[in-house]
Amino acid sequence: DNNMPKEDLSLHKETILTNKADKNFKDKVQLIISKNVGNPDFNIDELASMLNMGRTKFYGKMKDITGVSPNKYLSDERLRIAAELLIEGELSVSEISYKVGIQDSSYFNKRFKAKYGVAPSKYGKNIK
Repeated sequence: DNNMPKEDLSLHKETILTNKADKNFKDKVQLIISKNVGNPDFNIDELASMLNMGRTKFYGKMKDITGVSPNKYLSDERLRIAAELLIEGELSVSEISYKVGIQDSSYFNKRFKAKYGVAPSKYGKNIK
């Protein structure tokens, strides 16, 4: 059947465009988070607003693209950035906690250990 390859190609092309748009969206979200990560009051409503999106639409799009809620994504990004800072080894754990917007260092320790399976003070020590 001669029509099959054409249909498959057009579907594939559409998927690629959607993925590129999704990637651009995710990159933009990550950039905004990285610029605001030190602000403990930075939240999903602000993030949605910076993207000129309503809260509901933003929640739906984030869940579709990342598979997690925007709050979980923001929390994970804070911890991911903290992990990078720990590997650099220039700041103390409490300095890093503040730098990623988590004011309570014991909460930070608990969250970090839950995500990475090791205390932040031990993280990155074996990587160098």
